[in-house]
Formats: sequence, C-alpha cells, structure tokens
Amino acid sequence: MNISYLVTHLRARKIELWLEEEQLRFRGPKSELTSEMVSTLKAHKPGLIDYIKQFGQVRPVLELVAEVEPQDCYPLSSDQEPLWFLDQLRNGNPSDHLCRAFQFTNAVDYEILEAAFRQLIDRHEALRTIFRDSPEGARQFVLPEIDWS
Repeated sequence: MNISYLVTHLRARKIELWLEEEQLRFRGPKSELTSEMVSTLKAHKPGLIDYIKQFGQVRPVLELVAEVEPQDCYPLSSDQEPLWFLDQLRNGNPSDHLCRAFQFTNAVDYEILEAAFRQLIDRHEALRTIFRDSPEGARQFVLPEIDWS
C-alpha cells in the first residue's frame, strides 16, 4: 500500500499519528482502530515514520463547514475582511497573490489538462468566488458558471 494513500485513509478516519522519541504513536476513534487497522499500521511502520519525519504529524481531516442556504452574496469571513481591506489600500496590487509556474518534462495532452482544470473549477465554489463592494460592505459572490470561451 502506498504511504500517501494510507495517510489519506487515516486522516479521513480521524486517526492521528506522531513520533515520540522515534516511536510511532497513534490515536483515534475506537471504532476505527480495529485489529486490522493496527496490523496495517504495524506493517507500514517504517514508511509512516519516514513520512512523519518528512512532513510532520498526521492529523485528522477537519470537520466540514456547515452548508448555508444559497444567497445572492455572502459576508466576508473574519479572515477575509483584513485581506479585503489591504487589497483596497493597495489598489488591487497582486503582491499577495501566490503564483507558481511548472515546466512539464514529458508530452502533455493540453485538452485533457484543460478539461481537468475546468472540472476542478466547476466543482469548487471557492475557485469561482469574486469579491465586490456592496451597500452592506464587501461581499463574496459565487459565479454560477464560467464562460470558457
């Protein structure tokens, strides 16, 4: 079993892993820590220890945020408000944007790559959210669909 896959599996089941004096430790819901799961952890112990040394403690996936009723717009979160304020002060300067370029070393099927990005954007509202001033203050607006032309 691939260690990354196992870690994803453990996080989804709220199982936490960490090292204590080079010893692998774990905890989680009793219903998830079956004898089979403990055997899996023991069988992959060296790989899990290497993973934790490289990437840090394995923590469970955070609980999902509760859904809200669909609205025309939504207020900014307490984390978004100061970022909006700074963006307005800087007149939209992209200095806080994170950018990264990748160079592919093998042949790339750009149609498939583009379709994957479109599917990703269509699936996640956060990637279709824009911010605007409104009479009530700054608000987030989720675009219903993207014009891909």
